[in-house]
Amino acid sequence: MADRDALAAWYVANGWVDAQVRGVLEAQGANVVVRYVADPGPRPRVADVRVAEAGKTRDVVIRRSLSVKEGDFVRPTALADSRERLSDVGVFRSVDVRAEPRADDPGLRDVVVGLVDKPDVQVEYGVRYTTQGEGSAGAAPSSPSEARWQLAGALELVNPFGLGVKTRAYGFGTTSRQSWGLNLDAATLAGWRLRTQLFLFNDNDDDIEISGVASHVRGVTAQQSRVLLRDRRGRRWHERLRLQWGYTFKDIEYVESADPMRFLQGDRGFASLAAIGDERDNLTDPRRGIFWTGTSELARTWLASDVDYVRLYGQLFVYVPVGPLVWAQGYRVGAVPGTDPLLLLEKRFHAGGPTTVRGYEQNALGPQTAEGDALGGQGVVVLNQELRFPIAGKLKGGLFWDAGNVWATSGELDFGDLRQSAGAGLRYIFPFGPIRVEYAWILGRREGEPAGRFVFGLGHAF
Repeated sequence: MADRDALAAWYVANGWVDAQVRGVLEAQGANVVVRYVADPGPRPRVADVRVAEAGKTRDVVIRRSLSVKEGDFVRPTALADSRERLSDVGVFRSVDVRAEPRADDPGLRDVVVGLVDKPDVQVEYGVRYTTQGEGSAGAAPSSPSEARWQLAGALELVNPFGLGVKTRAYGFGTTSRQSWGLNLDAATLAGWRLRTQLFLFNDNDDDIEISGVASHVRGVTAQQSRVLLRDRRGRRWHERLRLQWGYTFKDIEYVESADPMRFLQGDRGFASLAAIGDERDNLTDPRRGIFWTGTSELARTWLASDVDYVRLYGQLFVYVPVGPLVWAQGYRVGAVPGTDPLLLLEKRFHAGGPTTVRGYEQNALGPQTAEGDALGGQGVVVLNQELRFPIAGKLKGGLFWDAGNVWATSGELDFGDLRQSAGAGLRYIFPFGPIRVEYAWILGRREGEPAGRFVFGLGHAF
């Protein structure tokens, strides 16, 4: 049965769209011989490609995204690839690419493209009350770390010029932080599947991790990315390997909040290159597979940077099923080679908190001011081991061990100086991911440190 289906699928994939294969059993003495008889039928070609509903999108943009043209054999894989390419443009609500038979000639088919546009204008807005920002080992927190109200809004113009380009303006504000920006996003470039993005941004934060210090960051980023491998097997279709590259220029200032006098300023211009790999079987609650990223930044004076530096960061998450249990592992390392602790004015490494070393407060590890404010650093290591197990239905438990630290310069990085915590917790699995309640004990506690802390989180730690 499997061989017959595989043979029929081969015929269909290569253009015999109505192919039929049947198996015949023949007795030959004491043996039985299986023969497959194929009736491939016609192998039609594409007579015409018609765009039935294009909306305001220019015809050239649509046709550059198609993998079929007049004279080709009609292949289901080419039709599916065309649908995927058109969906990637990102300006259509629905996409349909189908082959229709011709009454006058069974050897010919017309490919008909039907598209439904997204609304010309989309508006998003929201209000949120947060008690803790989201942090990671690879970057500074993406939101303030104290409890406060947050307001956000965005206006998006979808395909205003018919070229498959989206324009988006956004704003984010709290009592101490105001951010706004503008970005252009094109999922394809001249028919190539190169996502191209341009960002203009301005961020004023009057309450960063250092008490009494405000930051002003403004700049521009141009980047492109391309999917190198896709997985269309099983229920989860996803990108297996993506490559991303770009250029960023930032003008960075730090000023005293009480006396708005600039005391630290720098320009950072750098080229970046990143690779992202995803082999997980599930996005929100994986049982097997790996997820990894590797990023690099090269800053040079000829790229409009005040200083030369290289920033390297890599992370690897591994998920191994052990019967009904899952052994989850996380490894994160980052470094900026050099002895000057001011090579990075921002985007410094941080650790501590619900997604890194859970026994410590957000960004509590590494260099700090006399007041106990986190400074971040140019070297970081975070190691995580976790055993996840089912309890009842969607309720699961976990035992974990975390270790990590941050150093002012990468030359001080020392695996013997990792701070550790261990703990246990519960997590309930929702469709959008788990909600976690955990308690982490500090191992090797130092004077003045608490025994541990409760941790609440949305999503797994890694």
